[in-house]
Amino acid sequence: DACFSAVDPNAPGGIPLQIVRHLVTNEDDVPQAARWDYDDANKQQYIGIKCGSAWCEIGAAGFVSSGGYLAAPSAPPGEARVIGNKGWYDQQYLSMYDATTGRLVPTRIKGTVFPSPEPTPRTLAAYHTFVPIAYVALDVSRADPQAVQSYRAKYGFRPAPATDFSTMNILALCLGTASGCGVATPPTSAACAATTLDAYSPGARWWVRLTPAGGGAPMYRCVTRRLHSGLDKSLWPPVTARWRWLALDETVWRECVVGCCEVEVGPGSPGW
Repeated sequence: DACFSAVDPNAPGGIPLQIVRHLVTNEDDVPQAARWDYDDANKQQYIGIKCGSAWCEIGAAGFVSSGGYLAAPSAPPGEARVIGNKGWYDQQYLSMYDATTGRLVPTRIKGTVFPSPEPTPRTLAAYHTFVPIAYVALDVSRADPQAVQSYRAKYGFRPAPATDFSTMNILALCLGTASGCGVATPPTSAACAATTLDAYSPGARWWVRLTPAGGGAPMYRCVTRRLHSGLDKSLWPPVTARWRWLALDETVWRECVVGCCEVEVGPGSPGW
């Protein structure tokens, strides 16, 4: 009764939408996310969201789903289930660390990070050479020049429109030694500590090569790879790339062989 009495009687009525609910055999197959998606079979846009232990697709009246969200809800013993999540990009206004206040401050830089549209390598051996894994666009039309220089100094990122992968900043991953991956100028920061060595590849670590938009000398950074050890180990994380907020900085992470690879640029924080 209290809830009903609190409703504004002058509020306009809602529009009924169609919902298609897909039950799953394993709740972990459904990400805790809400996102726009597109049903290619029916050429219809919809909103996908977890609903209980199912995946709900919300579309306009009369929406029909082809049910293609989960590509492989089960797999033979010993093989990982590949979730049919097409991946999604992350766009937000980025922050900059202010040494005077010791806090992050907004910059008006609109950063967009896209996962690579190419098929994701599913073996560690595939990363023994640099593999493009994400593309980054920066809209700096309203940004302070100091903020733009901050992201250029940390990553080598240059302004680029979010319109064409070929003109964006490129992130590529490699697993190996500095010489094996051809890292021309290995970083010497504390972020490249022994803790970033890969536990499953003795003497090797993950590297990221950041190629700036418009060309130019690439920049190299170390990478921390966190396995999904707390989850069902047969579960592949969704193929996505996104900005990750840290206590003193912002960085990028990307799915990489049953784990997430996070670009290290400075003081890190545990967890992801």
